[in-house]
Amino acid sequence: MATVTINPGQALAPRKLHAFIDESGVRSRSKSSSDHFIMTAVVVDDQDLPASTQFLTQLRTDLGRSPGDVLHWVRLQKHEQRVHASKSLGSQEWATLSSVIACKRYLSTQVTDSQFYLYTFRYLLERLSWLARDSASILSYTLAHITRPQMTIAELRLYEATLRNMPTSIAWGSLDPKGGRIEQPSRVEML
Repeated sequence: MATVTINPGQALAPRKLHAFIDESGVRSRSKSSSDHFIMTAVVVDDQDLPASTQFLTQLRTDLGRSPGDVLHWVRLQKHEQRVHASKSLGSQEWATLSSVIACKRYLSTQVTDSQFYLYTFRYLLERLSWLARDSASILSYTLAHITRPQMTIAELRLYEATLRNMPTSIAWGSLDPKGGRIEQPSRVEML
């Protein structure tokens, strides 16, 4: 685990970052599906988690939602609501956004939807690890619950282990050694 040294012999624990990850679009490559699949992370320093909670409370008010309503892109029916939510989140100093956008039409048809998801996740995890490394931080991450097919925590651990044994550019020393979590957006507000 990385540490930050102030004076010789005196080390401080590294900053802690958390990435909240969700996908946009569908993984399938049918003729009627979108051309792109997007996986995005909102990265928040642990000390800024209260600000993120206040932001979401205000955003619910702005959008005419009730306290505790899950804010999900699909549920923002009006274009103006989506624009407001996007601009509001993008202007938050405490938030860093990172996305990987994959054009599905150029990938082999041999790749399953699950493999495609993991392929996209790998490149996002790589970029998140660089962000943590370059800011002398340790990053933990939470993936929004994945359906069709459902991904289990055991499958995530297996994939993390597979990645560790592959030649990747992931800065593993800057990621939480416990690995990521999978949660429902209804239980983790930032998702």
